[in-house]
Amino acid sequence: DEEEGREREASYFVNKLTSRLVMLRVSEQEEIYAALTTEYNRLIAEMDEKGINPLKSKEVDLRAREVGYEVFEAGDPISRSCFSQPIFIRTLEMDVVLEPMRADTVQAIMDASRSVIAETAPVGAKDPVADMLRRIEAILADQQEAAVLRAKPAKFKTVDDALAHKDPNACTKT
Repeated sequence: DEEEGREREASYFVNKLTSRLVMLRVSEQEEIYAALTTEYNRLIAEMDEKGINPLKSKEVDLRAREVGYEVFEAGDPISRSCFSQPIFIRTLEMDVVLEPMRADTVQAIMDASRSVIAETAPVGAKDPVADMLRRIEAILADQQEAAVLRAKPAKFKTVDDALAHKDPNACTKT
């Protein structure tokens, strides 16, 4: 495996160094390990400052609510080792605001799909994907007006009022 080979190559010099450290006096070993530790800590601090430390977990505020909780694996809750403590599964729920795709974006995706299908389909072959895309397009066209009407904010009397308003709103995005 290529990745395994790179890992072995990367650790070659480390293994060589640590295997030969035993031949040095203890004071020399401590000096080398102190220098390595200092350099390691410097690199970690540098990555922390840049926000690219792969060893540091990231915390994201999801504004989630806990809706379920169960013990996945029993353990010793008073143990000092995190490996001996119980493991819990928490089920979270959160609200996600999704921006709807604009009609022109959907149309562009469908056109690109049609082009790929046309280029790859055998001559004279009936293409079920193209048929499905035509049906989806017809359904979307039929439901477009209803979708815009459902998206109309209550402060506007008509969809036209919402579309004509200078500020973006759900109708202009739909």
